[in-house]
Amino acid sequence: MKIEIRRARIDDAAALNDIYNYNVVHERNSTFESNSKTLESRVKWIEESGDHYPILVGVSENVIEECEKLHYWKLLSRIFDFNTGSRQLCRSLGFREVGVYEKHGQLDGIWLNVVIVEKLFPSNM
Repeated sequence: MKIEIRRARIDDAAALNDIYNYNVVHERNSTFESNSKTLESRVKWIEESGDHYPILVGVSENVIEECEKLHYWKLLSRIFDFNTGSRQLCRSLGFREVGVYEKHGQLDGIWLNVVIVEKLFPSNM
């Protein structure tokens, strides 16, 4: 099965909104956001993403390949230090942990640390 990687379209807004809001409401392990997003805000986000910060949809490994094709030289992310599943996934995809932002923000009144991860694309440097 081939997975398509492409830029998000307006008709992706509802699914992206559902995925995001599920985490905000139920999981509480990947964003400091405490309020759900509206469908209108997701549409605006997609419309305003532009060429410099495209929103890509697909599977993680393929998104990484697409970013390399787009001549990005680095991907960055921040992960809650307690989110061991996401940290392991990033390591398995070639990201390295490069630091920690201590007390980066509060979630439900608790200060949380985030681990900074990066993946370099030396061929694009």
